[in-house]
Amino acid sequence: ALLVCLGPMEIPFARVDIDEAHGSVRTQSLPDKLLTTEYRLEEEAGGTRVTVTMTGFEHLPADTRQDFLEPTGASWEKALANLNAFITGAALPFPEGYIAALSGFRRESTQLFAVERSIWIAAPRERVWRAVTDPAQMEHWFSPGTSWQMSALEVGGKLFTLNPETGAEQYT
Repeated sequence: ALLVCLGPMEIPFARVDIDEAHGSVRTQSLPDKLLTTEYRLEEEAGGTRVTVTMTGFEHLPADTRQDFLEPTGASWEKALANLNAFITGAALPFPEGYIAALSGFRRESTQLFAVERSIWIAAPRERVWRAVTDPAQMEHWFSPGTSWQMSALEVGGKLFTLNPETGAEQYT
């Protein structure tokens, strides 16, 4: 499991399954396994199609589900735009980050239970794979402005930030 630490506590955050041969990473939230996020990379027209699909919203309470759908979709659109810019060497379109968008709320159709976003990037699949699995590269496009650290994208890995005053791991 990938762990996120909150203060001195380590909390199991997600189960991570990596299939490099097929260009996919799948995470499942822990401990409840309600939300699943799948990242797929497919060669397309001399570049790579990156598709991120989040499912499982139907398992959340109706009011919670509706509060997360739109901001989650908007956040992934920004994340993929940043990924494209990072890989192609362009300035990030969202250098301020976008994770805070998840705290915004807006109602959507009660029939929508998944969020899927996709982008085509003019780069080989291997280059895109490194950007979505290498913690040092993920920090540049996934959460610009927040210095995230990850021990490894594997079972037992930890995702955390460093306390700017003490340098200690902190989990928020």
